[in-house]
Amino acid sequence: SSSSSSSSSGSGSISSEGIAAQLNSPTFSGSSASCTADAGGLCVSLQTGSAHNDGAGWTVPLEARLYRRDDGKHGTLLNFCRQLLFEKLHGITEFDSKASKLYEERARLILRSIQPASRTSELALRQLEFRAGTSQRWRSLPALDARGAVSTSIKISDAEIALPDLLSGRVTIELRLRPTSTELGSNLGVESFPLVSSTADLVSPEGLTVISDIDDTVKVTDVFRGREAVLRNTFLHDYRAVPGMPELYRKWASELGASFQYVSKSPPALHQPLLKFLTTSGFPISSMHLCPLMSLERKSFKTRTIEKILEAFPKRQVVLVGDSGERDPEIYAALLRQHPKQIVKVFIREVDPSHPVDPVVFDGIRTDRWQVFRDPTKVVLPDPVKTPVWHLQHPWQLMGAVRQPLPSPWLPTPPRLLEPLASWA
Repeated sequence: SSSSSSSSSGSGSISSEGIAAQLNSPTFSGSSASCTADAGGLCVSLQTGSAHNDGAGWTVPLEARLYRRDDGKHGTLLNFCRQLLFEKLHGITEFDSKASKLYEERARLILRSIQPASRTSELALRQLEFRAGTSQRWRSLPALDARGAVSTSIKISDAEIALPDLLSGRVTIELRLRPTSTELGSNLGVESFPLVSSTADLVSPEGLTVISDIDDTVKVTDVFRGREAVLRNTFLHDYRAVPGMPELYRKWASELGASFQYVSKSPPALHQPLLKFLTTSGFPISSMHLCPLMSLERKSFKTRTIEKILEAFPKRQVVLVGDSGERDPEIYAALLRQHPKQIVKVFIREVDPSHPVDPVVFDGIRTDRWQVFRDPTKVVLPDPVKTPVWHLQHPWQLMGAVRQPLPSPWLPTPPRLLEPLASWA
């Protein structure tokens, strides 16, 4: 996703169409988004997860942050990190103009996310508020923490979602910084304050969910080659897709209506370039979960996050996809043992013959429940994988309309509301 920014003049709002244009990606609109806008030196970022329906409306995971851009304060630190981390410690000296530009863009995102408390403490006193779907009512989010961040879930009723959004399986969430009484009394006006928007997928209670790693599963990072390779592929090179993986995921999305959630230990600061990579590479995406850089629970992050997804969607079949470069085999095997009914299969991409998967990791698990692959075309899903009725009979068929191709190569996940209608057809 690319974070987008707009100046404080005018309305300050950012539409999904505007973001898509900036990314040159026709498939960006409607994906999980991270957007930013600034006013008076303050910026707001918003990321939404996959919405689930518990029978009493939709629950949408949401992460937001208020911060100061401070771009002009990072120049010295950027040069210091480049000289120490890249040149002296790892011998990386070939910074051409393109590499230098990528380094500055991505490293600046990291620096912005670790601002000292002296720069963020006052932000915790401010208030963020949201509105969703067709509702014009602004509701407050929980209080911001000392970093100016909040992680929560919001509730949206079916009545707040317009019929076109229900048909597309997506709802728009808007977020703004509530102006103080002093600011309201100034000549700035409410429209001068950050207003950002993001779309959340409305994921059906039943169907197929693919939970995928990112580094070396769908994106070439070469973690197994060491820190030098990771630094180069993270900060100096264009992100590259693992050959065959976009096509595999699009096939699962188009033929099975799969929903895709990405779980990675990459830091949230890189949400912007990672989502841009996924969308421009043609990967279907419902949401992305990234691990805070300074978290004391990084080791257990992937397990805890996947268990939360399983809990939110107890009736969905789940496929786990990872790689042999790190600990995915061990983590996924343990999860499969704990959730044998919900997790239908584990796929591990072998990153290199020097890093094979030890079969002992899957000891006691039937061989048809896990597969190690090098060629994505050889991946075999279990038979049968449930295909929801709404995928077989699409809503537009009920109206006798001519089916038009979607702007993206995969199909959205229609909400639970449409299933009886599609089944009747």
